[in-house]
Parts: sequence; structure tokens; C-alpha cells
Amino acid sequence: MKPLKSKSKAKVLKGWDEIAEFMRVKPLTLRYWHQDYGLPIIKLPKANEVFAVSLDLIRWLRIWRVRDYLEREGSIRTPPELDQIKRTMAKQRRRKAYHQQKKTSGP
Repeated sequence: MKPLKSKSKAKVLKGWDEIAEFMRVKPLTLRYWHQDYGLPIIKLPKANEVFAVSLDLIRWLRIWRVRDYLEREGSIRTPPELDQIKRTMAKQRRRKAYHQQKKTSGP
């Protein structure tokens, strides 16, 4: 897998699919990263569109890679409340998906 280039000019990426292609992940993964880890994506309130700036995404990736490395090496510890927040958010996502599925399938 090729590393993302940061020396290029900033590019505005439109839509989940284009951003996912740039980041080399699935669009659903991007949505989770945006909700749980603050992936820098711009959502327009009334329009159903999202945008991202390529250089912001690269900076975000670098920050998280360093943080993951430090956690693995034992240099920093994540606060226990952060783990609890992540678990709670995951439960809420599963619950929401279950209820949406139940609504669409109908009685």
C-alpha cells in the first residue's frame, strides 16, 4: 500500500465515496471515524453533502498513528472514561441500527 502524499496541494474531496477512496477505507469506516474520533469532515446542515480537505485528513491520520504507537509502547494510557464513552457510543449505534431495521422490515 502506498503512503499518502502530503507534499501535494490541498484538494477538496466531495462525498463519502471520494473521501473513502482517498483514505483507502470503506465509507462506513469513515463515518465511524468521524463520529468516534473526530475525523475532519465538513457536513452542510441543510444539504446532504460532506466535504473534506486532503491535507486535514493526512494530518489527522498522522496524529492517530502517533497516538496508537505511543499506546502500544506504554508511553501514554487512555483514560478509562474514554473506553467507557467508546463502548457507549458503539451500543447506541447498534441499538439505532436495530430499530431502523425493525422499522423498515415492518410487522
